[in-house]
Amino acid sequence: VNNLLTIDGQPISVAITGSTTNALDGGEVQVVPCGPDARGIALAAGSHVVQTAVGHNGPCASAPATCTGWNLDQLVADSAAGGGAGPVAAPTAAGTPSLPATQSGPQPTVGQTTSHIDNIDATVTGATQPFELVLGQSVNKGWHAVASPGPGAPAGSHAVDLGQPQLVDGFANGWHVTADDLHALGGANFTVSLSWQPQRLVWIALAVSGATLLLCLILGFLPVRSRRWLRARLLPGRLRGPAGPDAPERPSDPFDAPSLTLPYSVPSLGEPRRGWLRFPRALVLGAATGGVALLVAPPLAALAVGVLVALGLVWHWARAAAVVAGIAFVVAGCLNVVEGQRVHHYLPGSNWDGFFVHAGNLIWIGIVLLVADAVISSVGMRVRKPVRRRQLRAVETSADAALPAQGHP
Repeated sequence: VNNLLTIDGQPISVAITGSTTNALDGGEVQVVPCGPDARGIALAAGSHVVQTAVGHNGPCASAPATCTGWNLDQLVADSAAGGGAGPVAAPTAAGTPSLPATQSGPQPTVGQTTSHIDNIDATVTGATQPFELVLGQSVNKGWHAVASPGPGAPAGSHAVDLGQPQLVDGFANGWHVTADDLHALGGANFTVSLSWQPQRLVWIALAVSGATLLLCLILGFLPVRSRRWLRARLLPGRLRGPAGPDAPERPSDPFDAPSLTLPYSVPSLGEPRRGWLRFPRALVLGAATGGVALLVAPPLAALAVGVLVALGLVWHWARAAAVVAGIAFVVAGCLNVVEGQRVHHYLPGSNWDGFFVHAGNLIWIGIVLLVADAVISSVGMRVRKPVRRRQLRAVETSADAALPAQGHP
């Protein structure tokens, strides 16, 4: 029959083999290619659409002409080595097809030499034929493989970029090492380096974060003398004021020494914005911040963040709750890691952080709460500037006019 199965819209001739009694009792029978398709079905590289006809459980009442009386529950496509048609599966006693086990060829030996957080090195020996190199981790395009000639490789051998992995074994990363690759590597013995490419961005981000933290510490705890030394060399002369033995003594600079204040101290940071527009804006910003928090935090935590932002834009005391709760959650997450490692003694490895899922959730909740504090302080507080831009320009103009004329008698 050719009305049970189509591939890319083309009908495939199949035959139904098995016991008639078993078929009438609703049992399983086998479907095999026959007629013009008995020797196999040729498929080009790429995607193909396989469709089966409507069986006896289909909408036969509305369209009886389209019903075939057969339900094709399972189709197995197989091919021999090299891409040709594979052997026809022999049916079992119950009529279920059973494919023979694949007979693999000679396999090379792979030995792992090093393993780090972002790369794995291995040696391959005895690779006389093309093979699949498999990394038993979930497939991910971030992995990259490069093969290099081993010791004693002939002249002219060079490294081969195996590129990104392909899906093998239904879950893992696989790289196909071809005959041309083996020839370029100079023989059956070589080394392979697997690297996790996204880790480079992680290292860069950590370096930038560390440098930023160091700069903040320097600016926060720089001695007063060093601050004035930098100001004297970086600021224009007219902003530094007159210098010399006859210059009047300058008052102390408010930024000469750091001062610590409570994070929710309104007088030191500003005052809540007023006006009737603050209520709708508070709801909009609260909903937007909660939506962003939902990307990394549980729904209840994201809802709490949205509520705190909306309240903090109207009543400043909610900012104190966001700060205290954020710090408390971060500290709780850190303590969870320390206590969990002390009790269970988890072994180090690439999946070590997977043992502390609850700690990660606690820390993320703390981070989004601190983000809520940042939104409240940056949007909801009006900070009074000590000198307006127009006033600064007026002062600069007056300073220029007060300078004595330069010239020669």
